[in-house]
Amino acid sequence: MKKFLLSIIMIMALMPLTVKADEIIVGEGTDAKNLAPFVNSYPNSWCEVVYEASEIGKACTIGSVAFNYVAGTQLTANDIRIYLAETTKTEFADKSSWTAEEDLTLVYSGTDVVLGDEAWETFESEIPFNYSGENNLVIVVAKSAPKMELTLTWSCYDDPNSVMFTASDTDASFAQYPVGEGLAIYGKKPVMKLIEAEETVTPTELLPPTNLRALVEQDVAGYNYKYRVTMMWDAVEGADAYDVFVNTATATDYYLGFSSGTTYIVGSNNAGTLEFYVVAFNDETESEASEKCTVIIGDVAVEEITPSFNVYPNPVENNLYIETELNVKEIAIYDIYGRKTKVYGLQTTDFVNTVDVTELKDGVYFVKIMTDNGEVVKRFIKK
Repeated sequence: MKKFLLSIIMIMALMPLTVKADEIIVGEGTDAKNLAPFVNSYPNSWCEVVYEASEIGKACTIGSVAFNYVAGTQLTANDIRIYLAETTKTEFADKSSWTAEEDLTLVYSGTDVVLGDEAWETFESEIPFNYSGENNLVIVVAKSAPKMELTLTWSCYDDPNSVMFTASDTDASFAQYPVGEGLAIYGKKPVMKLIEAEETVTPTELLPPTNLRALVEQDVAGYNYKYRVTMMWDAVEGADAYDVFVNTATATDYYLGFSSGTTYIVGSNNAGTLEFYVVAFNDETESEASEKCTVIIGDVAVEEITPSFNVYPNPVENNLYIETELNVKEIAIYDIYGRKTKVYGLQTTDFVNTVDVTELKDGVYFVKIMTDNGEVVKRFIKK
């Protein structure tokens, strides 16, 4: 049950995290006008508004643009497009001073858009716009609607020559980038709100656990199993807990459980071998799986092998001899923690395989011998 709950937590934690967006409201005013930014006295329009950097107050990543609806009958526009651009101009000097088309970034495009259905008519950017805070900001609203709606008004404030628009009753091309002079330069600028794009927080990467090892103890007093296997690994920075998995002769990627520390204990009444690996996790993410560690439990013998295995001397100082009539394919040495130290090359003479263990530190080791008939594991002491 605990693992199930943790799985749910992990699924939720792997979702992108977001930080609440900030809002910047530009302008204060009690005027209600039907011109900027949607030019509602005409069905088709293109309207540009300049907001100075000092009004915005900072650099930001713009995620949405909103205008303050005051009153009037709702209007469903066939098409609304919003463009943003940075500019050095503070006003429109003449009716031909449109912002260059190549400088405009289309951030919103929508059809069948209802205007006047909320206090802040909000348009979420399809592409967040990175505003430097150094230049002024141009907002362009292009609108095509089936009719005009004079009652539909927006909150505005005085700022001479800050708005320029062109419009037409019948020609839908007036909702495209203008050619020639505009219809008017206007001094009632719409109150506007910039909503910063929500910041996506990328989960901090967790490294896989390392230095996996295991301690196998036999006939521990008061323990219910013949063998007690303590699996161990080094702590991972940022990890809250660890999932432990094993591979055995009968199961692959079997989930044992989780540990809030750096050990996990299992019991067994049977000798054998297993592999285990560990995945670190926290509330945000999980690591890749660690490398696998082989654990040897007791002396594991090949079943129904008639020829004997003779491993000598034991203890050993330099050369370990493995005598058998079977065809030996590979010999590997493991330390007491299940870590493979090396796969050794073989020197065979009359069914005697020689393994140089001179470089091993003193201690208890296991030699795993792979043959055509299976494998056998023997314990030896290096001194």
